[in-house]
Amino acid sequence: MISIVLFLSVSYFTKTMQESFSMTQDGPDYDMSVLFNGHYGSEAKQAFEKITELDGVTERIIMQDFTFVSQIDEAKVPDSVRNYVIHSENGKIKFQVILHALDQSSLQAYAEQIGVNDDLLNQENKLPAIVINKNNYQDIEKKQYVKEKAVNVEVGDLLDLQYEDLDTGKIKDVNKVEIVALTDKQPMGLRKMISPGEIHVVVSEDTLNKLLAEHQNIIDESYYYLYLNSKDPIKTEEQVDEMNLSIQPSIYNVYHSRIQDEQMSRIIQVFVYGFVLLISAVSVANIFNTISTSIALRKREFAMLKSVGMTPKGFNKMLNYESIFYGMKALLYGLPISLVIMYLMYRSFSNSFAYRFNLPWVSLLVTVLGVFIIVGVTMLYSSSKVKKENIIDDLKQENI
Repeated sequence: MISIVLFLSVSYFTKTMQESFSMTQDGPDYDMSVLFNGHYGSEAKQAFEKITELDGVTERIIMQDFTFVSQIDEAKVPDSVRNYVIHSENGKIKFQVILHALDQSSLQAYAEQIGVNDDLLNQENKLPAIVINKNNYQDIEKKQYVKEKAVNVEVGDLLDLQYEDLDTGKIKDVNKVEIVALTDKQPMGLRKMISPGEIHVVVSEDTLNKLLAEHQNIIDESYYYLYLNSKDPIKTEEQVDEMNLSIQPSIYNVYHSRIQDEQMSRIIQVFVYGFVLLISAVSVANIFNTISTSIALRKREFAMLKSVGMTPKGFNKMLNYESIFYGMKALLYGLPISLVIMYLMYRSFSNSFAYRFNLPWVSLLVTVLGVFIIVGVTMLYSSSKVKKENIIDDLKQENI
């Protein structure tokens, strides 16, 4: 029971610590970004093709961004978000919708990453979209890092997109996209911190073109981005600077700052997983030692049972039942105590980090299976030693 409580408590603590650290990080997950204004659409795509063919480029993603607005029903907006957004008179709340249109290869890679069939994003008779349904921001008033859903929507819902004319301030209807998937994973290039009142949506280039087909006058307000990773980001930046491009892009190299964030994350992971492995080893050794000692002290009892006619088959059957009861009793006490401790940890962390309490199902499953496997193996090992003992000698033995 103590081993179960120890393992689950440490596992939950380390998982929570990792999640808390990730919530405070807003560092980019790429080495370099290249930016063009939407006015240079064809030139941007040609430039991106040349840049991605450079030696050393290991990963890249091309996207075109455009910002729309959407009126969301107040009932679909989390309570904590309502204090940060603009309320309309018709019972709706105004959200910014940042649309990210990925090129075909980038879209396929992203769809595979989140487990979505990319065919869903290329339907001709629909305007399909993936909603990155999360908010990750710092609440200045409460001094908390908050992680929650951006909106309470479901697959199949329609998201109404509108365009706000900056000159006149008027809102113009554009179209509606259909939500085909919800995820909390972002494609490379997006910032980690997502402000309340924002919804990030991923679509195909074809979907964005359909949305803007009747609104070509606003195409200049979109932006083309190339995010890439490179074996040598400094050299790649120099090569881009030396290119004879028809237009000069904005280049942002974040290699050094990203390396620092990765080193800090790696240090925490080593500490976290090392701690879990250490506690796991202690727990296994504790269970093994407790059961093997218990079996060794019962030699006289086993010898007495054998002397009155217990067969080897009956002896094994008795130990199997004991193993099951050992495991069930340990779990019966250990799991509730562990859950209480985990919830108390969650309450403690919630003073600085706001997110939902989620049970660590993987750790719970590992614990349940581990207990029965360890108890069973230990019983087999201990009983094999007892079977080799002489019945007469065991009956004479006195345990103090």
